[in-house]
Amino acid sequence: MDYKLIYNQLAQILRENGLVWIVDQVQEAIKEGKLTVEEAPTFRSEYSKNVLFDVGRKFRKGAKAKFIKRIDYTDKEKLVLLLNGIYKGIFDAMLIEKTIIEKFLNEKLIAIKFYDGDEVIKKIRREPLSNVNNLLDKREKFRKILEGLR
Repeated sequence: MDYKLIYNQLAQILRENGLVWIVDQVQEAIKEGKLTVEEAPTFRSEYSKNVLFDVGRKFRKGAKAKFIKRIDYTDKEKLVLLLNGIYKGIFDAMLIEKTIIEKFLNEKLIAIKFYDGDEVIKKIRREPLSNVNNLLDKREKFRKILEGLR
């Protein structure tokens, strides 16, 4: 499976649909890489007790030292990061939106408008809540697919 190709196609779809911020955040995480802890042997020096015949220091194994190392993600890991970004950026946002809608609709409000500056993004009434519920059902299916990739 060509994970790099799938990643690029999915990133392009997100860009075309105004979700470039998800791709940007994932690319930032990819740039940072993942951190791992590696152990490396160390040596300690010892001097001979008899200074007259000391020809130098002796080295013995010391305790292992731990170092943090940055490594690049594999193509498969990059794809999983992008899918996680979609999951969190879209589906979790929809869950927040659903919670807000339910809260305000329970307060007998007729509609909610979401604004981006001067532009109205959404006007929500009672009916679209079922659409959000359908998408949240798909969220669970998506989560299972994502866990299968890990």
